[in-house]
Amino acid sequence: MIKRLAFLLLLACSTANAQFTSGQILTAAQLNNAFSNVLSLSGGVLNGPLTVPTLTVTGVLNAPNISIPISGLSPVAANTVLANATGSSAAPTAFSMPSCSSSNSSLQWSNGTGFVCLTGVARTGNPLSQFAATTSAQLLGVISDETGSGSLVFGTSPTITTPNIVGTTTNNNANAGSVGEYQSNSTAGTSLTSSTAANATSITNLPAGDWDVSCAVTFAPAAGVTPTVLAAGINTTSATVPGSNLGGFVQLASGFPIAAAQVLETPTVRVSLASPTTTFCVAQSTFSGGTMTANGFIRARRVR
Repeated sequence: MIKRLAFLLLLACSTANAQFTSGQILTAAQLNNAFSNVLSLSGGVLNGPLTVPTLTVTGVLNAPNISIPISGLSPVAANTVLANATGSSAAPTAFSMPSCSSSNSSLQWSNGTGFVCLTGVARTGNPLSQFAATTSAQLLGVISDETGSGSLVFGTSPTITTPNIVGTTTNNNANAGSVGEYQSNSTAGTSLTSSTAANATSITNLPAGDWDVSCAVTFAPAAGVTPTVLAAGINTTSATVPGSNLGGFVQLASGFPIAAAQVLETPTVRVSLASPTTTFCVAQSTFSGGTMTANGFIRARRVR
């Protein structure tokens, strides 16, 4: 009966500073104070204070609605956590946390050791600039499919020592703009006027770059025609024979057989273009006795 009255008192009692509510978790001091300040029971069953011994918790209270708040734990050193850093089951103890305050560090748990700090951690959201300066040799050490040796090469004015430049091993074409790019054109039946230059053929808008260009002209005189001069050359000016001292011009003067076709091939000449420019294969002949036509073939190879 006395135990029943004690629990009823606990639900009804109040301290000088606070009213207890249903479900509230009480500390040992609050529980003792509640009982020591009970003055009477409703109905006069019990008069005078009811004093109980101070409640001391020496273990874990394993009962519903009874717990120890975090504020009740003993203080621990700064920058520590409660953890079991051993390799087996054990009670938690204060574990000193490592400092990982740098921008490229990371906190990692190591079994049997606890928290450790990793430094120099790469973050995938950042570019390579997050690392310290890296030499070509250091980068070479982490690449597995490299070829050659020495320093990295970039696109503007590189100096390469004894490079091994591998060409194609099949009948394909170099990409536009690449060294080795090839362009050509041919035209048949261009009418000639004696002693007047004409375009035997051309490459329209040869792309900008440094090109080696040459052409061949087949002079085809009609029956009864006697040519005395044949000339051919490379020029970026339409229907104009280049100067004889520029390397892109060839000329023959002779008593050629009547109505016999003749072929002239120009020297290979450098054509350096800052922008796309039509390049011509120019033909010229001096002849008499009828008409003459010219068939032209021009080719260009990008050298750089």
